[in-house]
Amino acid sequence: MIMNKELYNSIGRFDNDYFLYCEDPDIGWRLWDSGYRVGLAPKSLVYHLVSASLKGLNKKSYGNLFYFYNTRNGLITIVKNATWPDLFWMIPVYMASWFTLSILFLVRGKFTVFKSIIKGLIWPITRIAWLMEKRGKITHK
Repeated sequence: MIMNKELYNSIGRFDNDYFLYCEDPDIGWRLWDSGYRVGLAPKSLVYHLVSASLKGLNKKSYGNLFYFYNTRNGLITIVKNATWPDLFWMIPVYMASWFTLSILFLVRGKFTVFKSIIKGLIWPITRIAWLMEKRGKITHK
């Protein structure tokens, strides 16, 4: 993602509460809502050090954090940024998709991944006041 410093500061920067995953869709959504065009440069070349933030973790720990933060932060991004009418279909679809995936992991005996996804879905729900405060800081169009 490329933007100038003034724009980055004006839309609220990256959300520090994310820690891992979904911070780029969040800031992209805010740009879009602010009237900016978010585009794709299909011929660009990007070097990305995958999972650099999780360097040194064993595969199981990495997987658990991956599923927890992706599930949690995706839900936070939707609640923060979607319009009220869109919330009524996006949240159920999002939660049903992740819940279905978690059941598949449970059936395959991957209980810790199942648990990580469920925790990721429950975490934002148990912090509704905090989430609504974050939502209130966003301008929705």
